[in-house]
Amino acid sequence: MATSQCLFIAVSFLLFVVSFSCPEDCECSLTRASCVMKSGKTDTKLLAALPANLSVLSVITLMTNIEANSFANLTLLRQLIFIGDHISSVSFGAFNHLDNLSALMLDKTLLEVLPAGVFDKLVHLRQLYFTNNKLRKIDKGLLDNLIELEELYLYGNMLQTLPVGLANLQILRMYQNRLTGIPSGCFDQLTKLTELSLHVNYITHLPSDSFIQLQSLVMLMLSNNKLIALPPRIFHHLPNLSKLSLFENQLSLLPVSTFGKMDKLKELWLYDNHLTSLADDLFINVTHLTVLTLSYNKISSISRNAFRGLDKLHKLSLQQNHLSILSENLFSYLGQLRYLSLSFNQIQSLPRDIVKGLHNLTVLKLEMNLLQNVPEGLLDSLAHVQQVHLHNNPWKCDCAISYLKQWMSSHSKVIINSTQVTCSYPTSLLGRSVSTAVTNPSQEWKVIHTQMEVVRANAFLNLSSLVTLIIHQTQISHIDLGAFNNLDHLTRLSLEGNRLERLPAGLFDGLHSLQILVLQSNRLTSVEPDLFNQLVSLKDLQLHHNRLTTIADGTFDHLTQLVKLNLGKNKITNLPLKVFDKLGQLQQLWLYENQLGAIAARSLANLNSLVELGLNSNSIQHLAANVFSALPHLKTLTLSGNLLSTLPQGLLLDLPKLSQLTLYENHLSRLINLSSLRVLILSHNQISSIQKGAFSGLDELTDLFLHTNNISKLGWDVFSNLGQLRNISLHNNRLQSLSPRVFNNLQNLRKIQLHNNSLQQVPSALFHLLPGLTEVSLHLNVWLCDCGILGLQDWLKNHPDKALAPNRVTCHNPPALQGRPILTLVDESLACDAQSAPPVNYTTGLIPLQLNTEGERRDHYILTAARSERTNAVNGEGTQNIAHQTLDPFNTGILIILLLLVCVIVIVTSRNWVKPHTERRDPIMLLRLSPINDAL
Repeated sequence: MATSQCLFIAVSFLLFVVSFSCPEDCECSLTRASCVMKSGKTDTKLLAALPANLSVLSVITLMTNIEANSFANLTLLRQLIFIGDHISSVSFGAFNHLDNLSALMLDKTLLEVLPAGVFDKLVHLRQLYFTNNKLRKIDKGLLDNLIELEELYLYGNMLQTLPVGLANLQILRMYQNRLTGIPSGCFDQLTKLTELSLHVNYITHLPSDSFIQLQSLVMLMLSNNKLIALPPRIFHHLPNLSKLSLFENQLSLLPVSTFGKMDKLKELWLYDNHLTSLADDLFINVTHLTVLTLSYNKISSISRNAFRGLDKLHKLSLQQNHLSILSENLFSYLGQLRYLSLSFNQIQSLPRDIVKGLHNLTVLKLEMNLLQNVPEGLLDSLAHVQQVHLHNNPWKCDCAISYLKQWMSSHSKVIINSTQVTCSYPTSLLGRSVSTAVTNPSQEWKVIHTQMEVVRANAFLNLSSLVTLIIHQTQISHIDLGAFNNLDHLTRLSLEGNRLERLPAGLFDGLHSLQILVLQSNRLTSVEPDLFNQLVSLKDLQLHHNRLTTIADGTFDHLTQLVKLNLGKNKITNLPLKVFDKLGQLQQLWLYENQLGAIAARSLANLNSLVELGLNSNSIQHLAANVFSALPHLKTLTLSGNLLSTLPQGLLLDLPKLSQLTLYENHLSRLINLSSLRVLILSHNQISSIQKGAFSGLDELTDLFLHTNNISKLGWDVFSNLGQLRNISLHNNRLQSLSPRVFNNLQNLRKIQLHNNSLQQVPSALFHLLPGLTEVSLHLNVWLCDCGILGLQDWLKNHPDKALAPNRVTCHNPPALQGRPILTLVDESLACDAQSAPPVNYTTGLIPLQLNTEGERRDHYILTAARSERTNAVNGEGTQNIAHQTLDPFNTGILIILLLLVCVIVIVTSRNWVKPHTERRDPIMLLRLSPINDAL
């Protein structure tokens, strides 16, 4: 009886397997299938062989045409993904019989046009992805029958016009096309639209009524276009708008009437335009704004009440502008402000009450300005401040600096880069930390901001004890010969920021003690060859920011003690071969921002002590392999901002001490093996891939900057030999995924910057294996919040002090969770079952596993799925995929298989029956297939 029951079960199971057949090139579950078709010839037959009960189908194909009735037997399909870089046509009727289809993706094909009526049968379609194709136009009537369509994705094509109709549409993404304008009224029927993405196009103008009917709109992306001006009242009919991006356009003016009553607007992105000023009450109607970015513009003036109404603003960025003066109480309306950046401007002084009332401020950035001091009490109201950036300013360490000195001493933990907050004046304290500086003003004389035009002979005859003489920012255009007589003790002479065009030979004769001579920011067009002949003690010569076109041989021959020479920001086109021959002690040479087209090895041949060489921002296209061969002590080499496309082999071979190499903003597209470095800066290039072994030999490297390139993937072992690496910068790239082993062996790693990429998930243990990690930036990615995100969420919860801005690490997909911080997710909200799993764009591959089953070696191949799709993460805009499932074939039949095996064993034991060899899947292998995404 027992034997009969077992046989009945076995027969029933075999009948089930026969009824649920799956083609050889596919992996199937009960209602889902994913196929990788190896040739285009038999694809139609393969589609016909698929189980008829499928609801989700993903196909990667080599076929060139999708034929009519290709899916005739798949009438239950609800989601169809079709990827094929050979597809160039779609036959009329290709999608017949798909009456139940709700989501369709055609991705990465060669399609330039679709026949009218091809979608007519898809009356229940809600999501249409026609992405990354060659589509040039949308024929009239193509989309007319898609009456239930809610989401339309047409990004990555060559479209020059917008679709019309589609009254139920909620999401329209048309970024990365060739749109040049928007016809008046083209969005009038889209009253349900919540997201409109038009960034990365060529739009030059907007009709004033463009968005007048889009009152449901939540997100509007217009960045990376060619907009020069905005019509008045253009945004007056968008009451539900939450995010507006206008960055990287050419806007020079924002009229006060630009923004209407927009109580829900939270983020306004205006950076990288041509704005020059901000008018009073410009933002008076956007009172709920929390983020306002105005950096990288040309703003030189801000009206006193420009920020009135922004009492909920948290972040204000004004860095990289032309600000020199700020109005008193300019920020008094910003009571909730937490982040204020004024860095990289030209601010010379701050009003006493400029940050008064900003009690919630945690970050204040004032670095890279022209500040010499701050008013007493300026920083006292910042009770919650966590970071203050004061470095790289020309601090004047006289008696008036005592307030800043005391504040820094009592708030040392919040001063960022405190070692760079140093004195620029007087000379005796040059380079000393402000917090420890003590000055003696009796040996210093300053003439600043006067109308003086001439310095006469013997002008300082009665000041023989002078050590420092500073004449800054005057109208002086001429200095008499003998003006500096009797200044035998002078060690620093600064003539910065005057109107000098010429200096007579012999002017500095007698200044035998002079060690620092500053001639920067004048109008010098040439230098007399004998001008510096008697400056035998000179160590620092600053000639930058003048109008020099050439330097004669012999000019520096008597400066044998010179350590620093700055010739940057001139118009020098070439260097005489012997111009630096006598500078054997020179350690720092700056030639940045000139017009040099080439550097001869002979001109650097005698600079044996050189430690730092700055050649950035010139026009250098090629470098000879031996150009630096005579610089054995060189540690820092700056070549950024040139026209280099390659680096010759052996270029750095003779630089054993090189520790910092800066190459950003060139035309480099690949890396070669480099010599030993500590700091390597390769940002702002066009690097798309990194060869294996590119960093070989860099065993001492501590800092690696690869941000702002085109890197989309990293080999698992590309960093494996960088055991001393502490900081790695990978933000602003196109990374879509990371190998679990990409940071293996980097046990000293402290900081990782991964923000602004296209990451959807990261391996669960990626950061757990880095015990010294102190900071990770993960925001501005396109995180997919399904069960695969739990590992990252767990790490974020357990390491809140290590994740930079953890609340900005937010979901991008699925749409229901978009914008939700990953930290706040609960398991119930994640799509963890097969039916609710979020969509994925399949990139399919075969992974061989060799398993020993009953003493027999077998090769098993498993289908893997990886999410991919490049998204502009700065904007928070991205891609939704259609179906997400790591397929585990026959997963539901495992228990039946085990039961069948038990029955067979019983039969063999009782009847001594020899079972014929039947290939089966190893249960151990099936267990390993389940978490395939984590395992890979």
